Amino acid sequence: MNNVAKDEKDQEVNNWINQGNSDYSLGRFKKAIKSFDKAIKINPKNEEALYNR
Repeated sequence: MNNVAKDEKDQEVNNWINQGNSDYSLGRFKKAIKSFDKAIKINPKNEEALYNR
């Protein structure tokens, strides 16, 4: 995988984590879990997504 693709993947993971954090802070817990699941699906080793889930 080239660096551009990796950077795009990392950004997508970060976007899902941010979405999950926003949903959580608004009390939308099921939606937050789904967002963290999407981040984990892209990068199963992302510690922040795993922890937040």
